[in-house]
Amino acid sequence: MEENVIDNRGFSRRLFCVEYPGIVKNEDKMIETLGGLTGISRVVSEPGLKLGLKFRPEDRFCKSVFGHPVDSRGLLLKIKIRKKKSSSSTDEDTKPVLVSTEIVGCVEKSFVYDTLCDFQYLPVAKKDGGKNESIHNAVIPTSMITKDWLNEPAPIFLMPSYFSRVDVPFNYLFRTEPKDVLNTTKLNLVVRNRKRRIGRAACGSFQADTVPQKPTSVALKSYFPSMEPDIQALKKIFEDRPIWSRGAIMQTTQFNENTMKRIIHYVAYFYCDGPWRCTWVRFGYDPKKDSSNRIYQILTYRSVRTGLDNKIEAYRDQKHHHIPLKRSKNVTQKKEKQLDFIFKPGTVPPMRFVYYQICDIHLPEVIAMLDRLPAPTPNDDCDDKNGFFPPGFIDQVREIMKKYVMQELSAIGEGASSSQFSAEASTSQSFDDFPDNPGEDDSSGDEDMVDQYFE
Repeated sequence: MEENVIDNRGFSRRLFCVEYPGIVKNEDKMIETLGGLTGISRVVSEPGLKLGLKFRPEDRFCKSVFGHPVDSRGLLLKIKIRKKKSSSSTDEDTKPVLVSTEIVGCVEKSFVYDTLCDFQYLPVAKKDGGKNESIHNAVIPTSMITKDWLNEPAPIFLMPSYFSRVDVPFNYLFRTEPKDVLNTTKLNLVVRNRKRRIGRAACGSFQADTVPQKPTSVALKSYFPSMEPDIQALKKIFEDRPIWSRGAIMQTTQFNENTMKRIIHYVAYFYCDGPWRCTWVRFGYDPKKDSSNRIYQILTYRSVRTGLDNKIEAYRDQKHHHIPLKRSKNVTQKKEKQLDFIFKPGTVPPMRFVYYQICDIHLPEVIAMLDRLPAPTPNDDCDDKNGFFPPGFIDQVREIMKKYVMQELSAIGEGASSSQFSAEASTSQSFDDFPDNPGEDDSSGDEDMVDQYFE
């Protein structure tokens, strides 16, 4: 066999390759599925376009499968060989003989079909006898139409542009929808923004059948004998009154924040929700079992932002202070401000958001309302919104407090109109509402005040 020389005259030709996802028997039909020569030329001439392939090019509803361009380095070779078909020849004579080798061109780009094809929905309808017939021509006209064609009956066939948003397989992390989860525990709605830090404090809930009887194990590990005098002083006030607010405890005992946080866990538990939310209750005492505890229920008083805001301090302003790295000897420490838990005539709330217990509201109208209530009985009903009070009682007390605050601000407001200030109930739309219903309670404003005792 004589040596064959490769013809490299076609090396300068630039070609592209289409990895067709099928067996090609008719080149013309294959080109038609790719959009014809016009469609192929448009895709090749513009970099980055994908080459669409329709297995039914005559069907307007056929979804395309797309081949993405990939840079490649290859040669297209044309090889001629000669075979002898004589049956009488030996094996050496039937061996193929290389005649010529020619380089047709250099392949620089390939279109690869390695993605998924979109779902296909055929434009067919069942006729009499259960046979499917094409309705393509009835939905899409094949020639010039007249206005009469619009009035003719037509099958309802509305197709989306695409069924799938992606054509590449990927791992989908299935997760259970929140509405499908059987929630057997009551959501904690006292502080919605974050999970409460349950630490040394024991918690009681209105929905629970039992109440904490003793301090938590975490609190007992933090006990020191030096705390005993303060603990005994705290136990004494809880013997006289089983339910206290934080401000009432601090003013009665004159404890500061640090002392309060260290010893309160050994005497009382924190009531998270219901009519006594955000109060401290003596261990083993359940306020739901005695209707006389209605006087210890919580009333939330929130002041709306107005032009008189500078007269009522925000609670969070106390938290945004700067702690120096070194303490100067000449700097005197600011005395810690205590909350005023008694509301009486001439009082302005010390903060924009304050908890008051009903027994600490010393207003003649409120005292008269309490005297007109029926005497407590063991069969009184208690609900999580109104407690032992009739519906609307808390709102009426809040309106009376609002009247006194407006009068006091008018007197000290340096000529400011009382209409500039209002403290509304749960129907207020100009500021964050704080209704009595803990299920609808937005208590984000007291988040720091509540969570500090769970550290």
